[in-house]
Parts: sequence; C-alpha cells; structure tokens
Amino acid sequence: MIRTSYLFYALGVATITLALLVCLLSLLCILYVLYFRLKTHQHHFFALRDLNSLWAIRIMLAISASLCSLAELLRLPLLRYRGWFLSSVGDQTQVNLCKGYLIVSQGFMEPFFYLSALFLVHGSLQNDPFGPRKKGNAWAVLNILVCCLPVLVLQLFFVIIGPDMKFRDGQGLGKLLPIYFTRTSEDVHYEGNHEMALCTFPLLSTIVLSTFGIMYVSYFLYVCWRMLSLVINKRMQCRVYGLVFAVVLFLPVKVVFLGLTIFRRPSDGSFELFSFMGFVMTVLTATLGQGILVIRPISDALAVRWVFNSNSRFEKDRRSFGSGSIEVFPLSPVGRDGEESLLGK
Repeated sequence: MIRTSYLFYALGVATITLALLVCLLSLLCILYVLYFRLKTHQHHFFALRDLNSLWAIRIMLAISASLCSLAELLRLPLLRYRGWFLSSVGDQTQVNLCKGYLIVSQGFMEPFFYLSALFLVHGSLQNDPFGPRKKGNAWAVLNILVCCLPVLVLQLFFVIIGPDMKFRDGQGLGKLLPIYFTRTSEDVHYEGNHEMALCTFPLLSTIVLSTFGIMYVSYFLYVCWRMLSLVINKRMQCRVYGLVFAVVLFLPVKVVFLGLTIFRRPSDGSFELFSFMGFVMTVLTATLGQGILVIRPISDALAVRWVFNSNSRFEKDRRSFGSGSIEVFPLSPVGRDGEESLLGK
C-alpha cells in the first residue's frame, strides 16, 4: 500500500518543474545556436567558422538533455495517481512505460548526451586529424550513435528480452536471479482499491549504466587532460574543470542513488527520494553542460569586437598586410584560448 504523503507530491511537483526548466534552457540553447549560425552566414564571420562547425552537435546536445528530462515523467508516480495524466492508461501500459523509460533514458538519451559533450570537448583539440571538426557534423553524429548502440542493446536485452528468455531449466533471468536484478515495476494499491504500477531501477540496468560511466569518465578525463595541457587561459581552465566536476561527480553519484533504490520498495518515500536525487544529478549535468559547451562559447564569440568584420573588411585587412595572411585565432567549443585580450572592456 503506497502512502500518498506530501513527500510524493512535493517530489513529483519538483521533478516536473525541473524537467520543464531543463526543456526551456534547451530551447533557448537551440535558438541561440541557430541565431549564431545565422549571424555567421549573414555577416561572413570567417573567424568563427571553426567554432560554428559543430553547430548540429550543440543542437543535439540540447535536444538530448531535454528528452532526458521529459523521459523522467514516464516513471513519475505523481502522474499515475487518480486524476493525473497517466492514471487513465491500463496496468500493462504503465508497466510498458516503465520499460520504455529505462530504454529511452538510460539506454539512449543519457549516453547520447554524454557522448555529444565528449565530442564537443574533443573538437577543442585543433591539431587532432581525427577530431570531429575535421570530419563534420554527420561523421560526429554517426559516431555518437554507434557508441550508444552497445548500451542500447544491453538495456533492451536486460529490460525486455532477458527476463523472459529461457536459459537453464527453461527459466529466464527473472527466475535465475533475485527479483531486484530484473524487476522494472511493481503493482501497488493506494487510496483503497486503486492500483498502479510504480517503476523501479533493475540492478542489471544500473550495472550497464555504471559500466558505461566508468569507460566514459576515463576517456573524458584523458581528453580534458590533453585540453588543459594546451590551455593557458584561466577562464577556459575553469570551464574545463567545471565539465570535469559535472561528469566525474554527478554521473557516479547518480549511479549510487539508483543502486540504493534496490534496498527500498517503490512505495516507500525513501525510494522516491533516491530516484529524485538521481534525477537532480542529471539536471545539474545537463545545465552545466549546456552552459559551458553551448552558451558561454557563443556569447564569448559574439562579444569579441574583431569578429564583426565583414567580407570586404576582411579582404581589405588582408591587402593592407600585403602578401602575408592575417592571424585568425581558433575558437574551441568551450571558448578561445586568450580571448580575454580581445573582449571589449
């Protein structure tokens, strides 16, 4: 029997609010990227071509962040209460929504978000011949999808196929392992005779996410270490440290919170509290990631005075220097090394 306490209502409302705020931030980031792309094309900002080369990856980063937040609503108990949006669907549909939440969120959208952030940081390594900038947006998106595929396949197997597949003695994983390894939902009663399915986090799915996190964090730290070795600007260093902090701290902490849910029933307030804290880690990562990798680099680029030279001004300056070429400082997806000297005072 679930207790419809103030805790469930408070956490549910907070989850909906945070999800909508992340979606709003993502929408603003998408519009900002499109505005920046329009400015670079209209005014022929040649110096910004490098920074604008991965505009599609920035948009995909914002879209995946918003979809991660919206997917959390699929498992939210508040929306399954009588009178709320998901209360009118059948019990089996609620069970399928729990499985769909795990596959969409942990199996695809979260890995896609983290890998998009990795490719944007990787694009800062200007001299890397295999970096995303050298290949373009289509190559980067294809590689992100390929890297997401193993996680998606494992989640599909452990969430949908594995529990019913017959193994030894004609039993599936749901029978061979303790129930918390494969259980995706649990039917509970509330307010007398009302029944609904509450989503859980099967341990096998959490193990898949943690394995991805270990490999991702290891390579992310390596790329950030390479980037920091090339950066002398303190502002850019702070941004890289912020990204490292968001990934190295928030992703493992989220996995820990999801792992703790196996010790509680879905009808317990502590279960929903652990789930909410895991979602908060996702919100913090999405907010910092979009702020550092989307908003700040574009705002810095637009604040630099010399980027507003038109095509004619660029050619005029080139002729004024004779046969020599004008030095165009590269801009990275997290800003430009040394841009402080060019910012308007």
